[in-house]
Parts: sequence; C-alpha cells; structure tokens
Amino acid sequence: MSSTSRDWMYNRLDNGYVRIEFAAKVKEFISFAKQHCPTYQSERKIRCPCNFKKCRLVPYLDVETVEHHICRYGFVRGYHSWYEYGENGDEGPQNFHEMDSHIDADVGGYDPTPYREMLHNDS
Repeated sequence: MSSTSRDWMYNRLDNGYVRIEFAAKVKEFISFAKQHCPTYQSERKIRCPCNFKKCRLVPYLDVETVEHHICRYGFVRGYHSWYEYGENGDEGPQNFHEMDSHIDADVGGYDPTPYREMLHNDS
C-alpha cells in the first residue's frame, strides 16, 4: 500500500456507521501488517494503531482485536507511514512512544495514574 493513498484512514464514519470502504481497507492493512510485522510471525500479534489510549499501554494484540479497535476507535492521528510494520518513511515518528508524546501534547498531556485510567476505561 502506498503511503500517499491513506486518506481513507481518517474517513471512517458515514452518518455514525463505519464505511464499507474503510472496513475493506482495514482488512488490507491487517494483511499488510501480518506479512511485515516480525512479532506476528513469532507470536501472532501486532501493534494496535487505534485511537484508544489503553492500546498504547499494551505492546501487542491479536489481529482480530486490532481490526475491531481500528473500526471502533479509528486510527491514531498522523499514522500515514506504517513504520511499525516495516514501511520506511520520514513523515512520522519512528515508534509508538514518540507518537504518544505528539498525541499527548495535542490533548494536554497524559496522566498514567490508575485512577485516571479507571475513569477512561471504555471496556
């Protein structure tokens, strides 16, 4: 997949429903990740690039959960170059922790205390 054709990543909903095109592209993303992520080869898990803060605390998830999370929460902002899955690109941070700091700056910081985490638990 070309990083120049990633506008679909931020065009998830239509009248509150997940777009069919979005769901199809998420399946392509999952397929790409499975082929290129070394952790998938060994553990059958990949990083979850969804916009749900709790996923930043979990190193890897099974692909079914990642697909569900992306459809439910959308992709984290600014993730156009899939560097976690073997793609080379200089348009984004080089790892999820660096991406987290960019996102946290946008939303006024991140407080990892257990009480704050419980308040934002969306399970």
